[in-house]
This record gives sequence, structure tokens and C-alpha cells, in this order.
Amino acid sequence: MKFDNDLNAKIFNKVKNYRLRFLVFYSTFLGRINMFLRKIDYGGGIKFYGKTYFFRAPKSAISIGNNVVFRSDETSNQVGVVRKCIISTLCENAKISIGDSSGFSGISIGAANSICIGSHVLVGANTLITDTNWHNID
Repeated sequence: MKFDNDLNAKIFNKVKNYRLRFLVFYSTFLGRINMFLRKIDYGGGIKFYGKTYFFRAPKSAISIGNNVVFRSDETSNQVGVVRKCIISTLCENAKISIGDSSGFSGISIGAANSICIGSHVLVGANTLITDTNWHNID
């Protein structure tokens, strides 16, 4: 098999790239509106590949730095994203803070108290970060 002029792969890669560009434009537009309405602080240059879910408990805070990327689309990461990104505070006064230039693929972050992720952090596909065991101890 000769690959000197692999036109098939070139065409499929072009289609994938255009699809991802459109997805980022559309998802980022809707994601910013969603964060604004939910009173989530965020910096410039944030990008979404697909829908990211945000759940903010009353009197809690979520803040996201500049140039942060959330990949929820299964084709946006070649490792394979099997779920959407979910960022949630679970209790009053809980806080999630994400620094600048970080990237997440299919991540779930759930804070009952506080989770602080620094700048320039890349979190692998389908990771769970939490500060609670999600069970009531009563």
C-alpha cells in the first residue's frame, strides 16, 4: 500500500478540523453565556469543545482563569473522552478555583469544601477530582 498521496486521510482530517473549529466557536459562545448566568467568574480566552456542565450551590464560588480549555466532545481528544466535563460545588461556601492556561478532558470536579487547581495544569481524560466521598456520614 502506498501512502505518498493519501487523499482520503487528508480529506477526513480537513473535515474533522473544520468540525472542531465550528464546535469550539458554538460551544464557547454558549458556555460563556451559561457561566455568566450562573455567576461563575472566568477569564479571557476560555474554550469549550462541547458542552460543559456547571452546578454552583447557593453561596458557593467557581472561578476559572484565562486560556482554560474544557474538552467534552469525544473527538476532541485522541485518548478518548467518555463523558462531558462537569464542574460542581456541593455545599454553601464551597469553592473551586482553576488557574490560567489549564486544560481538562472529560473531567468531573466536585467540591464540598475547596478545590484549587493551579496554572498550567493539564488533567488527563476522564479524571475525577473531589474533596468528599459523596456519602452522608449521618
